[in-house]
Amino acid sequence: MSEYGGSSSSSNYSLDHLHTLLAVNDEAEAERSGIDLAEVSAALSDAADGMLEEIERSIYLAALDSRTMADLFWEEKMERFAAGDPGKLGIRVRVNRGTLEVAYFRDAFVRNSDSMRKGKTYYAKHIKRSGKHHYNARDFNGAESWERELVAAHEKDHAKNRKIFYELSKARTALKEVKKVIESHRK
Repeated sequence: MSEYGGSSSSSNYSLDHLHTLLAVNDEAEAERSGIDLAEVSAALSDAADGMLEEIERSIYLAALDSRTMADLFWEEKMERFAAGDPGKLGIRVRVNRGTLEVAYFRDAFVRNSDSMRKGKTYYAKHIKRSGKHHYNARDFNGAESWERELVAAHEKDHAKNRKIFYELSKARTALKEVKKVIESHRK
């Protein structure tokens, strides 16, 4: 098994060994003459698969980091709610079809205009980010001061995780293209 989780044939290609094979000398040339190109292609494919798996793992680790911070947000909100402090903000963290979503929402209630239903209906209104990977303080105008402080305490970390996801998703897309090229030339 290689360091990228590939087959045993790919383990013949450690980084040090590859440096040796690429040298310009008689010994390296003799060793290169015995290389099976299909084996090299398989090792390359295995390495790409391993890197894709690590990218997916990293995406879920970033999501777990944000989910843990969101849990802390909700704990604080519930403590404040129990103490009688009003609050309107909530946070949602999920991985949806390979995309990390860390979004805040504002609780809202509307009167039912339908005569069959009395009272109010709850809905959560998504708060749009004004930054590319982060929320700005102005995005939370109308929230309680303690909620704004709570968001400020966690938002830098959520923004970091959004940026990590963004960069990892670009790498994932590029690796999928690499994998397509490898597979198209293996046939």
